[in-house]
Parts: sequence; structure tokens; C-alpha cells
Amino acid sequence: MSDSLAIYLHDHLAGSNFAVELLEFLRNQHAGQPLGDAAAALSAEVAEDRKVLQGIIGRVGNSVPILKEASAWVAEKLSELKLRQGDLGTFEALEALALGILGKDALWRALGALGDADPRLCGVDFSQLAARAEQQHSRAEELRLQWVRAAFARVPVDRSGLCG
Repeated sequence: MSDSLAIYLHDHLAGSNFAVELLEFLRNQHAGQPLGDAAAALSAEVAEDRKVLQGIIGRVGNSVPILKEASAWVAEKLSELKLRQGDLGTFEALEALALGILGKDALWRALGALGDADPRLCGVDFSQLAARAEQQHSRAEELRLQWVRAAFARVPVDRSGLCG
């Protein structure tokens, strides 16, 4: 069980590293704008959650799969290239963040369900972490929806087939 749990935790650690890097990039790209401020706030919270996860990994077993760490770093760098494509890149980055936060919520809920069966998970308030993930997702989703019109503003619309 510990090997499977360690792999699962490291997968989520790679995802959190990706999220922090992506949020820092958004913060820098949109400095002085509402999105930059929101990215900075989310980045701080995601970094806190990552520290909690790293603490759990330390108790479970800290063998670091270098390939996973490296592939997350490469994926983040590739996404930065896409971000430079403007509003669509920003929209897709926000969508990836929103989906990633849902994954983190699932992580905290799974660990909470496992907590009674594994003493290495004791002492962590997974309910509180899941609630914070839900709040983070709401904020990321709100940002994503704010960017949807900008991302697709130049898409030609055939108005003859519009709904209702």
C-alpha cells in the first residue's frame, strides 16, 4: 500500500509544482491587473497546500521519481509558450488550473477516507483542506469564465443557427 500511496502522492506533488509555476507565470504576465493579483493569492495558497503534501510524503516515503518531476517541469514550460499566445492561452491556463484544483480536492478527500486506516495520515485536517480546495476552484472557475469571451472574441459566428 505504501508504494502505491507514495506514487499517488508524488503524482499530485508534480501537479502542484506545475500549478505554482503556472500561477507565478500568470502573476508576472498580468502584474498590476486583477488576474495578476488573483494568481498571486492562489499561488500562495497552492504553495501552502504543497507544503502539507510534502509533509505527508515525508511520512509515507520520500523516494522522488525524478522523471515525474522533470516531465511536470517540461509541461509547465510548454504551457508558458502557449500562454504567450494571448487570451486563448490565458483561458486555457485557467481551465487547467481549475481542473487541477478539482484533482487536489479529490486527493484530500481520498486521503481523508484513508486516514483512519493509515497512521501516517493522522493529524491532518483533510476536510479543511478539501474545503479550501473547493474555494480555490470557485475562484479559478470565476476567472476562467471572465476570460472566455476574450479568448473566443475573434471566432466568427454564423448567426443563422443561433439558439432561441
